[in-house]
Amino acid sequence: MLIQTAEELDELLAQLRIVRSDHQWVEAKRARNQLPQDLWKTLSAFANDGGGVVLLGVDEQSGFAVSGVADPGRMAAELQALCSRAEPPLRPAIDTVVHPDGVVVVAQVAAVPRTAQPCHFPEHGTVHQTSFIRVGDGDVQLQPAEVDDILAARSPNDFSRRSAPDDARLSPAAVETVFGADGPDRDLELRRAGVVNDGGQATLGGWLALGEHPQTLSPLARVSCLREPRAGDPSDARQRGAHVEGTVGELLDGVLGWLDKEMGTVQVARDGNLFDELDFPREALREALSNALMHRSLSQATEATSISVRLTDDTVAVISPGGLHPGLDPRQLGLTPLSTPRNYTLVRLCGRVTTPAGARLVEAQASGIARSDRLCRQANTAPLLLVVRPAQFTAFALRGRLDDKAVAARRPRLAKLPNALRIVSFLSRLQEVRDQDPSSLLHEVSLDAVLTARLLAPSLPEHVTAMLDELVEAKVLVSRPRFDRVTWELAAPAELAQKRRPVRKAAPEPAARISSRRRESVAALLRAVAASPTGELRPRDASIGLADRALRATFSAAERAGLIEATTASVHSPNRAYRLTDLGRRQLGADPDRERTVVTRPGEDGPGEGTPD
Repeated sequence: MLIQTAEELDELLAQLRIVRSDHQWVEAKRARNQLPQDLWKTLSAFANDGGGVVLLGVDEQSGFAVSGVADPGRMAAELQALCSRAEPPLRPAIDTVVHPDGVVVVAQVAAVPRTAQPCHFPEHGTVHQTSFIRVGDGDVQLQPAEVDDILAARSPNDFSRRSAPDDARLSPAAVETVFGADGPDRDLELRRAGVVNDGGQATLGGWLALGEHPQTLSPLARVSCLREPRAGDPSDARQRGAHVEGTVGELLDGVLGWLDKEMGTVQVARDGNLFDELDFPREALREALSNALMHRSLSQATEATSISVRLTDDTVAVISPGGLHPGLDPRQLGLTPLSTPRNYTLVRLCGRVTTPAGARLVEAQASGIARSDRLCRQANTAPLLLVVRPAQFTAFALRGRLDDKAVAARRPRLAKLPNALRIVSFLSRLQEVRDQDPSSLLHEVSLDAVLTARLLAPSLPEHVTAMLDELVEAKVLVSRPRFDRVTWELAAPAELAQKRRPVRKAAPEPAARISSRRRESVAALLRAVAASPTGELRPRDASIGLADRALRATFSAAERAGLIEATTASVHSPNRAYRLTDLGRRQLGADPDRERTVVTRPGEDGPGEGTPD
């Protein structure tokens, strides 16, 4: 959606003020008299990573206030000229919005086709030096190996058919299991299947599927597994790592076995019986792993990298080196059968190979994600959440069943609407997990019609849009039009987050109990919170004339007294902000000349500046 009116611009700026930073797809620049010198980096990042909107004449440092540009026509022409110097050239839709506070130049930058990435700016350096992607609200330069892999993916080459390392050997037993005993026709069959090349040397795909200890020669034959410390572990607890090695079949069995051990099981009632199961469908995890093993990049640029699996209390992340095949549309994953493999030879072999446990490596060719979506709905978990980057593909599993009962208790009207209840439960769970890790790639996941269709599988995007709009009318969701699609969010995410998990704080007292020494600084803090554009204030944004330690102590004292409350339960979140409680608003609205009753608890605020809880 291109911003064309002052009302649309104000709506977008209100969203930016809530998160207090640019969006993944929005970049605001003051740009009063000239284009920012580093704007080309943002243009490259948007073009390589889904597109985005540039706002010139909006000052992020002033709370996304409209500052306006001095000469909109000249600014738009210079922006267009800059975009034309990209490789490939960019053709953004550029418009001007007349706002009461100034004129804003708005540019919608579409992503370039994946077959033409990476978009870069030759005038500033080589393709390796000037290719960027968008990470959160920042522009991050692609690593040289990532650029090489993106360029390699543009070729029609099947990298799984290239030669394996010189010392690579096939396992006679594995070859016999798949192709039968040695005979006059077997060499021809091995060449036709791509196990060996015309010279009789093992191919990379043949070696990874049927090799003899391939892990001894290449990290392509290993998966790095990492278990983050659990909640409740000692503060000095370290990550636990493991490496699973072997052929693709051995890797699949090995990683699933590691997850079985590390995740543990939960009791699930079904048909009157109790079953011990993982807290996310094992078959869906298997789908994420088998996809990574078959479709990860095998180009020379990534041959020193491994697939990685990261396990936390909240998620399982399967991170695959290299992006999808350039011919694939990531938004169609799970909706329609897709069969555009990046490693054609390896994929064909995996259709014939079994794991050491005897299971088929490929269970649902071209429709595995759709099958896993249905399993996730049956188990009442979120579907696999897929984050596609130019040089990386990540599949996230949100651990645990969705808490429909808690959502229905908060919103009784949804109790008889299972589809709506599932949508709200999913958004609540997603936000909860995001709050625990502000740097997570899950912040790039948005609920659009495609993800909703997968959430309600089997379904189609055109069937769910009307229901989403009805939830907007019922003030359960809010729609967030983007330049490329519409997304939906919970109407009151902060309120829901508060109800999901209570914030660690003392119960409010009947009257504010602040020491006389800190009374003035707390009063200044309350005024600063009330004056903030969103009604919320982070400690690092507070400007009330106090040093850092005294400022933290003032926040702590005001929170203990019940005058302010945190907006998120995560004490480590950099976005943790505070808002006034009812008691704080009454205190702020009281007559400033009226003497307040102030009581100091024994030991409260002690000598010196004090420290926060």
